[in-house]
Amino acid sequence: MKYNAIFTSVWDGGLKINSKCCANRKTKIISRIGENDVNNSIEESLDCLEDEYITFLDTNEKFRAVLIEEMDEYEKHGEIVFGY
Repeated sequence: MKYNAIFTSVWDGGLKINSKCCANRKTKIISRIGENDVNNSIEESLDCLEDEYITFLDTNEKFRAVLIEEMDEYEKHGEIVFGY
């Protein structure tokens, strides 16, 4: 499967780190997260993870990304999320 989305994590007041990923629209599972777009020295200094989401390359749709174990909690409240 080719990369079809961008996985974005937001850190420390807005620093965004992007990685290509594969996201299955049917199962809502994110796999094959690629390397990110920052150097190691910046990555090692990050402290507070504020948000994670994916953006599909073909439609520009955005969805929250959460741990697979947490998906049910969000879905109980009607939110469509993708798990990793």
